[in-house]
Amino acid sequence: MPVLTFSKSQLGPIVDVLIAPGREAAQRLPATGGTAPPLPQPIKMLVDTGAETSALDEALIEPWGIPYVRAGWARTMNGTKPVRMYELALSIRGQAGQPSWNVDSLVVTARQEPFVGAPYAGLIGRDLLDRAVFLFNGPGHQCTLAF
Repeated sequence: MPVLTFSKSQLGPIVDVLIAPGREAAQRLPATGGTAPPLPQPIKMLVDTGAETSALDEALIEPWGIPYVRAGWARTMNGTKPVRMYELALSIRGQAGQPSWNVDSLVVTARQEPFVGAPYAGLIGRDLLDRAVFLFNGPGHQCTLAF
C-alpha cells in the first residue's frame, strides 16, 4: 500500500495537489467549444476529516469551461447554500521520492466563496479519505495517508 507523509501545520495537514478536469469532463471539452485539456494546476488543499465532500474554490474551475455535473446544497457554518459540483482529477503529491495518489474522477463541490486568507484553495473531505487510511501523529506533527 503506497504511503504519503507530510507535516501538520497549525491549521491541520495541508497537501500539494495537482487538479485538472476529470477524464469525462476533459473528453467533452472539444465538443463544448473548448480547447485541448488544460495542464494540471498546482494548488494546496487542507485535509479536513470533518468535511463530507471535497471542495474547491470555483474560481479555479471556471476558466476551464467544463460543465458542472450536478447542482446541490451544502451545509456550512453559515447555513445551507446552493452549490455546483464538478468532476475533477486530483493528484495528491507526497514529499520528494514518494508516490503520488492519482484520482482520475472525483466529484468536487465548488465553493463560490473563496478560502479568504487561507493558505489553501480547497478541502479534501471524507469522500476521498474513505478510500484511504489517514493517520494523525499529534506529538510528531506528522500525518500519513496510505492508499
